[in-house]
This record gives sequence, structure tokens and C-alpha cells, in this order.
Amino acid sequence: MTVKTQTQKRNRSLYMALVIIIIALLSGLIASLASSLYTRDLTPAPPYTGASTTGYGFPLTWLKKVTIVYPGNPTKYDLSLSGFLADFAFWSLCVGVLTAVIAAILTTVHVRIQKIRKTSGFIGLPF
Repeated sequence: MTVKTQTQKRNRSLYMALVIIIIALLSGLIASLASSLYTRDLTPAPPYTGASTTGYGFPLTWLKKVTIVYPGNPTKYDLSLSGFLADFAFWSLCVGVLTAVIAAILTTVHVRIQKIRKTSGFIGLPF
């Protein structure tokens, strides 16, 4: 194996790792924002009446909406940055592992197909 081929393989591996990281981060951000569609009621049990608290986000609640029943009091929103970052890390890790596994499977299949083509002499389609 020549030095040029080894360098090309190393560069391709680094490129694939960078692509996986970018996909994981972007998908983690999208999944974190989409997790805000999951709501849960965080209103304490009575005797705390007069306010309703709703939490948004999964697995951690990173956005809280407090609706006060009394007239003249606005709805308040509370963003938990640490909860959002934990959600972002969770979803990025999940997507990153899944993407890396799929990439490894596809690479293995591609290498085996190339070996079969070389040994059988079958040229096949040009892709």
C-alpha cells in the first residue's frame, strides 16, 4: 500500500467522522426543539390553586409555562438552559451513535461488494 493511498484513507476517515459529528449535532438540535411538543402537567397538588404549570421537553423539562388564573396576571415562561443543553446532549448522542452504526454497516457492505467484484471479475454498474 502506498503512502498516498494511506493518506487518502485517513483523510476519508476524518471526513466521515466530521460528517457524523455535524449530522449528530444538527439532528440533536432539531430533536431537542421537537421534544418541546411533549408536554406534562407540573401543577402542584392542591392547595396550590390559581396557577397552572406546564412543562415542555423530553427527557428533561427545559421550558415551563405558568398560567395564572387571576385577571391581570400574564402567562410566564421559564427557559432552563441546563435542561435544554442536557436534552441537546442526549439527543445528539442518540443520533450520533445511530449514525455511526449505520455508517459502519454501509462501509462494511461496500467493502464486501468491492471484494466480490474484484474476485469475480464482475464490473457491474459504474457507481
